[in-house]
Amino acid sequence: MKCPKCNNGIAVGAKFCNHCGYKFKVCPKCGKTDFPPEAVYCSDCGKKLEGGEDDGNSRKKNREKTVWIILLSLAAILALVLGIYIPKHNEQKVWEKSVTRNTLEAYEQYIAKYPDGKHAAFAMQKIEMEEAWQNALEEKTEKKYKEFIAKYPNSPYNEDANSNIQKIEMEEAWQKALEEATETGYKKFIAEYPQSPYNGDANTKIADIQKKTKLLSEQQKRRQLLLEQKKTQKKSFTETVNGISFGMVAVKGGTFSMGSPANEKDRDDDEKQHQVTVSDFFIGKTEVTQALWQTVMGNNPSRFKGDNRPVEQVSRDDCQKFIKALNKLTGKHYRLPTEAQWEYAARGGCISNGYIYAGSNNIDVVAWHSYNSGGETHPAGQKRPNELGLYDMSGNVSEWCQDWYGSYISRSQIDPTGSVSGYFRVHRGGTWGDSAEDCRTANRANGGLSQLGGLGFRLVLFP
Repeated sequence: MKCPKCNNGIAVGAKFCNHCGYKFKVCPKCGKTDFPPEAVYCSDCGKKLEGGEDDGNSRKKNREKTVWIILLSLAAILALVLGIYIPKHNEQKVWEKSVTRNTLEAYEQYIAKYPDGKHAAFAMQKIEMEEAWQNALEEKTEKKYKEFIAKYPNSPYNEDANSNIQKIEMEEAWQKALEEATETGYKKFIAEYPQSPYNGDANTKIADIQKKTKLLSEQQKRRQLLLEQKKTQKKSFTETVNGISFGMVAVKGGTFSMGSPANEKDRDDDEKQHQVTVSDFFIGKTEVTQALWQTVMGNNPSRFKGDNRPVEQVSRDDCQKFIKALNKLTGKHYRLPTEAQWEYAARGGCISNGYIYAGSNNIDVVAWHSYNSGGETHPAGQKRPNELGLYDMSGNVSEWCQDWYGSYISRSQIDPTGSVSGYFRVHRGGTWGDSAEDCRTANRANGGLSQLGGLGFRLVLFP
């Protein structure tokens, strides 16, 4: 059998030529194959032939088909890969945005879009943590913040949670301090919370408590001194000489600042403050009156006559003669007050209120001076007394003291008696003709032994 195309011999029954690759046409009815390339129908039975194509073309088509199959397979694989990668890539972007925003809403959006996503479990934890944190912020209790920290030990909110716990503890401590309202409580609060915004208020309250405590202490001290002075004043007595009586007030001794503070108006340079302590003593309730002088001395040197007016126009030597005669009549040891005793008594002794004048800061209520005296003395005891019940220690007549005049000693002293010598003696209190500044309890004046004008005196007696 020969190939109808290349005429080479081929095996009987072959379906294509081994030489040219020609695929034989075959009759589907009788099976005959040796037909020329141009034959269309079977020469024996007339049936339309099948096959007869160029095997090269067939193989080409087969190759093309294979290529298409491969391409389609690759396309399917690529589509599959892209179908997996692109959604995952988009999910990652959404997740990164959620992490950046770090809000409850952002994580909820991720879960809604990718319920089974790679980060879904972590997102749910974040959502739970965010909800727990929001609940803690809404409740604002120490317990809630501590529960949050215990449940989420690595939460980025733990620093804020601890800060809020400290704030709550601080608030509770502050309320406790306010309830206690003690200096110790406020100081403890400041020590525990040195950066607290309440420390300014705490220090103010401490200062107020200290002020009140000091005031209370001073009040208690004053009450005690009042009791002591009242107890001492029970020893006060009235002396009667030839039918003329005069009162002697018992003064409880104590310590005071003698002189005037640097800021006192109208002070003089010789009034330097220094600490002085005096012992108990008695002092005349009023200045020595003309009636008492008359009954002891048998004369009256005063310019402005009147039995109850203070004696004036007397020198210091005259005073000493009077005292000598009085002591002989009474059997006691009266004398002139030391300058320290006079100022202590004028200031009100241990119950002093610190007035500028003897008994008040308003001179008109306690003293006769140049602006209200009418140019003369007045009967003793008409103005308001000072704290000890002593009259006219400011104004009316200036009063002789025991001391020589000299500069104060700056160190503290006990029962000082002044300079050991000098040219002038001290007199204190100012007169009816002096201005207010000369009637201050701290004001000092001095005069010669024989000086007379405007001068009187007051008696002192030791227990």
